Amino acid sequence: MEDIKKEELKSNIKRGIKIFFALTVLVLFVIFFLTADKNTLKSLKHFSPLHLIGAILLWGVMAGTDYLGLMVFTRGAGKEIRFIDSMSVITIGQFLSLVTPFQVSGLPVQVFYLKKKCKIDYGEGTSLLFIRAVSALTIFLLSAPFVFMFAGEAFQNPLVKHTTRIIGILTIIAVVVVAFAMARPRWFTRFMKGKAGKFLNQVFEFRKTFLNFFAKSWLYFIVGLLLMVISFTAYFMIAPVLMRGLGIPVSIIKVLLFQLILRFALIFSPSPGASGFAEAGFAGLFYSMIPKNLLGIYVSLWRFFTSYISAIIGGILLMKFIKET
Repeated sequence: MEDIKKEELKSNIKRGIKIFFALTVLVLFVIFFLTADKNTLKSLKHFSPLHLIGAILLWGVMAGTDYLGLMVFTRGAGKEIRFIDSMSVITIGQFLSLVTPFQVSGLPVQVFYLKKKCKIDYGEGTSLLFIRAVSALTIFLLSAPFVFMFAGEAFQNPLVKHTTRIIGILTIIAVVVVAFAMARPRWFTRFMKGKAGKFLNQVFEFRKTFLNFFAKSWLYFIVGLLLMVISFTAYFMIAPVLMRGLGIPVSIIKVLLFQLILRFALIFSPSPGASGFAEAGFAGLFYSMIPKNLLGIYVSLWRFFTSYISAIIGGILLMKFIKET
């Protein structure tokens, strides 16, 4: 890596880390200030060790199956990647998404890592990461409609019930439209011009890459997809396990719905790593389910297991990679 680019990357990372820490600490301070009382620490002392172990194990399953999934996708493309390299690519991306805006800024560094360490060309590396990302999006798009449609029963407010069902129906329509666009993209050319036409060209390119990959390596794709399903399931189960560890009754469908809403929203967060937005959003969504004096602790534990651990690992591996190149 050229010295100028190294220094630029380091400078951007340092700036992002400062912004991330500032926003995160500020929001957590506000949450604790507004919710903590004399019973907060007493409640934390009674946190169930068994559920803490459960959260750690769920993080291990979430991370491990994610790393294995990328290995499977890579094998399907006719390439090989070690477990440590798969872990590095994913956690470096998670670290950079945590300290840069919009959660997508790690892609160039991830592709560069694949080129330097795994001898995978830029185009192939981009396609692999894109297939992984689209696979994750597919899981969300397929699960979200049913969650939104049936989760309304978990709420007492009739307006919320009907709203979640409408969102579910609209999501199903969107999934059908996207699937049709992928299957018959030329049908849309008569309606799309200018920038929309350029976007359509990208759809053609990805469709070609995706179909070639799926036609030759459909079994690898299915196995990789199943591993990602396991990873996401573990991710979404961390919140209810932590809730039970604090002695709070759990409504699984409510917890799942709230996390899905937040997960989609954070993709478009302009702050580094959704810092501030994630903590505030999670606190706002779970305010009605978590005792006030435990809300700050719950938000901090959830972010630590679902985001901070992997990002810390990624930061260490990124610094090591920069020094080596």
